[in-house]
Amino acid sequence: NLMTYTTRFMYLMVCRGLFEAHKTIYSFLICSSILRQEGQLGQDKWNFFLRGAVGGNEEVEVPKEVPWMAKNVWQALHFLAGLAEP
Repeated sequence: NLMTYTTRFMYLMVCRGLFEAHKTIYSFLICSSILRQEGQLGQDKWNFFLRGAVGGNEEVEVPKEVPWMAKNVWQALHFLAGLAEP
């Protein structure tokens, strides 16, 4: 497949000039771009990753089953669950 070959070739060539810590970030960007192009990662979830739970002002209490989880993390998870496709 030409697209797979080109993507792999570009990844390898760019990674030659990156520090190890930056290779992981670059890999994530490549992967997320592929998923967005294929429609497997929606714009709403991508925006959540970039900006967080913007507009999610709903107060949600942390269940007693997960007392170790911070309230803001639980609220973000609750917001993200509302973005799930049916």
